[in-house]
Amino acid sequence: MTLESTVTLERLTAESPVRQHTDGGSLRQSTMRGGRTQRPLVIVTRVRLRRARDMFVAWRRYRRILAAARSSPGFIASDFLVRDHRTFVTLSVWRDESSVDGFEAAAMHLHPDAVRWANTHATDRWSTVARQAEVSRSSSSWPRSLVE
Repeated sequence: MTLESTVTLERLTAESPVRQHTDGGSLRQSTMRGGRTQRPLVIVTRVRLRRARDMFVAWRRYRRILAAARSSPGFIASDFLVRDHRTFVTLSVWRDESSVDGFEAAAMHLHPDAVRWANTHATDRWSTVARQAEVSRSSSSWPRSLVE
């Protein structure tokens, strides 16, 4: 992780508290069948648009997906971060993998449509999925119970 991305993630927790886009769910580990525990998933997507005027359309699409995600079991938080006039980053936190799968099945018309739109309107994009291992001690807006 670069210094810039560390600063960005710290800014995310400082400027956009998770409680703004949460379902009130806990960040505690969930237990899967067989007794294994699973940490929350963090999905980060970065998109660089061809034209600045597409930013508003991207934000509106994000808001539609967010509305569907809020009603999905296992959704914890999400945010839309504008890096510059053509680049944005979305971040979402889910209780576990099955929560993401359930959302994709329930909102199967929204997510693929957003991906197709990004494919035609972006110069580059990437996405990553990570398991959240712990919460930074300097973060006051994230519950400490994540790794208990």
